[in-house]
Amino acid sequence: MKEVYYIEIKRKKSILFSIVLTGGVTFIFCLKFIVQTLMNGINGSPLYFILACLAFLFSLFSLKTTLPSILNKKPALILNRDGITDNISSGLFGLIPWNEITHVEQSTYMRSSVLLIFIKSPDQYIQSITGLSKNICERLYQDTGTPFAITKKTIEMSFEKLELLIQQHIKS
Repeated sequence: MKEVYYIEIKRKKSILFSIVLTGGVTFIFCLKFIVQTLMNGINGSPLYFILACLAFLFSLFSLKTTLPSILNKKPALILNRDGITDNISSGLFGLIPWNEITHVEQSTYMRSSVLLIFIKSPDQYIQSITGLSKNICERLYQDTGTPFAITKKTIEMSFEKLELLIQQHIKS
């Protein structure tokens, strides 16, 4: 592949911004409620305290998951002569050399259109990641046969064009 293709992430900044704003406001109110409750003692039902703690954890999770995607300026995928550089999938596998890719296919997984990219040694890639991402990739591998899937909603290029580009390089 002589050309380099940069496939951009679809960014719906207004949606992401509203999630971050909602998460941030929820975070502040819940933190205030939790601190006041701890300082004054639990008056009334402990259920409110538990719900505030759960909302606090949810807001932390929403901030952690959406802020990086707003601030990330990297392309989702880079296709060049070396292979595919992954900056978008659950595993964030980095560079996957062309000789590691066996084939690609479009599919539906958990009600989403995905492009499955099959690789020769998936266990090696799965072992290179940790935490929740590793669990997601292991489950994806069990269900589809590959840990590497790109969701249609996350990239600007059509699946058909991306699939064609990858297949052309695999065959050459």
